[in-house]
Amino acid sequence: MRHSIIEAMTADQFSVFVLHLINNNHRMRLLLFIALIYFDNQACAQNSNASRRLLYFTQIKAAEALLRLNEVGEAKRVLEQANVSLRRWEWQLLNAMSDRSVQTLNGHRLAATAIAVNKDGSLLASGGADSSIVIWDARSGEKIFALNGHKGQINSLDFHPDGVQLISGSTDRSVKLWNIKERKEIATVRKDFFRSIYQCKFSPDGKNIGIVSWEFVPKSSPPVQGFAAVISLHDGNLLKRFNTDHHPASALDFSNDGNKLYTATWGFHVKQHDIGSGKDDWDYNIEDIGYYAAFQSCDLSPDGLRIVTSGKDNQVRMLDASNGKLLYLIEPHKGHLKWVNSVRFSENGKLFASASDDQLIKVWEAETGRLLHSLKGHTNNVNALAFSPDNKTIFSVSADGTIKKWNIEKTGQYKFFVCKSGPWYTPVDPSGKLLAAACSDSFLNVWNLETRSVVHSFKGVSAITAAINGDGKFLASANNSIEIFNLSSGKLLGSQRKHRSRITGMDWLPSKNYVATASGDGSIGIWDDRGDSITTVLCNSGPVYSVVFAPDSKQMIAGMSNGKIKFYNTSNWSEVDSFQAATSLFNLRIDPTGKYLLVSGDKGSLLLYNIKTKQRRELKGHNNAIYGIAFHPEGDYAVSASYDLSVKIWDMSSADCVLTLKDFKDELYTVSILPASKRLVVSDVAGFIHVLEW
Repeated sequence: MRHSIIEAMTADQFSVFVLHLINNNHRMRLLLFIALIYFDNQACAQNSNASRRLLYFTQIKAAEALLRLNEVGEAKRVLEQANVSLRRWEWQLLNAMSDRSVQTLNGHRLAATAIAVNKDGSLLASGGADSSIVIWDARSGEKIFALNGHKGQINSLDFHPDGVQLISGSTDRSVKLWNIKERKEIATVRKDFFRSIYQCKFSPDGKNIGIVSWEFVPKSSPPVQGFAAVISLHDGNLLKRFNTDHHPASALDFSNDGNKLYTATWGFHVKQHDIGSGKDDWDYNIEDIGYYAAFQSCDLSPDGLRIVTSGKDNQVRMLDASNGKLLYLIEPHKGHLKWVNSVRFSENGKLFASASDDQLIKVWEAETGRLLHSLKGHTNNVNALAFSPDNKTIFSVSADGTIKKWNIEKTGQYKFFVCKSGPWYTPVDPSGKLLAAACSDSFLNVWNLETRSVVHSFKGVSAITAAINGDGKFLASANNSIEIFNLSSGKLLGSQRKHRSRITGMDWLPSKNYVATASGDGSIGIWDDRGDSITTVLCNSGPVYSVVFAPDSKQMIAGMSNGKIKFYNTSNWSEVDSFQAATSLFNLRIDPTGKYLLVSGDKGSLLLYNIKTKQRRELKGHNNAIYGIAFHPEGDYAVSASYDLSVKIWDMSSADCVLTLKDFKDELYTVSILPASKRLVVSDVAGFIHVLEW
């Protein structure tokens, strides 16, 4: 790598270079960090603001690219290296995106490898490669005490149904029973295992223990015998042994009545064994699949109807527990890109979660296999997870040495469906909690962004534009007619139809409860908060697509579909200025200071216009239509959402794109920045609202 080449790059050029490096192998990622260190040294040597800003924005773009590739640990390291004095909203957003856990616990010197939650969700047990077991208060995260006795890594933990006893399995080839109340070891269950214990689990009635492991068989080919053992908790006697296949048995579970045992192996088998007869009921065998597909984990659904499995082929399989038939398969392009180490059902059976070497935890709808959440925060392989009985809390352990707590109702990044046709506008109230979705499929709904539930539903109202006034009291919506609602009560205050064509844009006058409507008939209507007409402004330049008011209420700015921009004095509604922005226009926004006008259009057209100096600056980066634009309420940033499936954040002082967000699957239509609730809200043409919190 030649330093002179790197030094000559602009921030954008270096970001492209960074992304190229990240998308290649580990050697290329090493080169990335060498380059970043070099840039850091250059910035310090030059001791200039420009150099420091260049390094900072390069780090921001590198961190975003790394997060998109699920290289969470590397992304965090890049963010931590960013100059503290330069960290602003884009850094806060990425930092929040890099860890969505609600709590991080540190209790192990090495990797955290096993996890269990007791029946009432009050206690948490974690095990580590340091051979220790730590008992935590699951609700507060307080460390209560540690249990020591094993001489190897803890591979498995399980609480007894009585909540008093805990069982542990280790690479030291032992299974130990612990009394949690007395904080001591009761017994080593058996001492005649010859290899690591991969999993141990209590039967539902707590009378027996299931264990999976393997042993070396010299005269066999291959010389390995995997097995599952059912052992009496009372006396430690072996009740039943099942030889699985010539690979280690890696996972197990009991049926709800305790009569069946399910096993999964590295030999690509999942089996149901009858404990009474000692026979196998069925065998899901994928030995002939053609690639390495060792099973790592399995879990039976609470209703006993399904069993979920995961493995080293990076896939998740849902099987029918009655016959072992495959119900559905989650392939890597839809799920995890590395080994899937653990799968667990929620207590109610509606969800299951998976943990992977790709550093992610994913939450799925059990019935369909639909992905609901993807949780980032760990910086190394996620080894195991457990659901709390409340069905919303997940605990996970990782090779990064931490235990993390997650609330799947507060993931910090989510989406929800609002309508089939739209939403075309999504105004949000000043609190940042209520969103109105303007849809043209005959209903207008007001949503609570926190609960993702409908607060008010106005059936029969077809809307392609909407606006909420400055104090959050009134909601206006329009299509061919205009409707005014009291946002608090949901009451319709007035409805009028005066325009001869559709209404495509609207805005509230800050100094009065007046709303302006932009129409395809070439006019702007001015209405009071009861929907009564105040006046009509004729623009005489073709269809009016968008309208906004200046923050001081002295000017109204109208955007024509042909790209013409007109300024009007609100004291008498007379035209005072105009300019040609582009050949097409989709949206207008004015910043909170009244200094800048943002104009979006087709083919990635985005113009920043200084109203006082009339200076124009093209914001280049998008390559398709831009409908969604907004300013940060503090005026430091603009944000744009495009049909190119990306959101871009722009620095107003330099007009540079400081961050691009790309994890969207459909064309984007609207965008809002909500500092009051710390949310970035984006809508797409498929009818979904996307929320990113920071």
